[in-house]
Amino acid sequence: MSSVFGKSESGFTLLEVLAVIVIIGVLASIAVPSVGQIIKKAEADVCEVNRGEVSQFYNDYLVLGGLEHSDVLFV
Repeated sequence: MSSVFGKSESGFTLLEVLAVIVIIGVLASIAVPSVGQIIKKAEADVCEVNRGEVSQFYNDYLVLGGLEHSDVLFV
């Protein structure tokens, strides 16, 4: 296409670029809180698994040493 001035039209108009920026902003405002919640849940899950492993290792230590919980000294 040629415009009134004889130049070919290529590229985007300012309105199209602004519309794309607004759409990206809306999508980002939806995605960022969701990602934050997913990260918090993952951290909580990791803590729960670590607590279980520490408990299991502690119980294994007691069984292998023939000890009761009250016999162990924490130093």
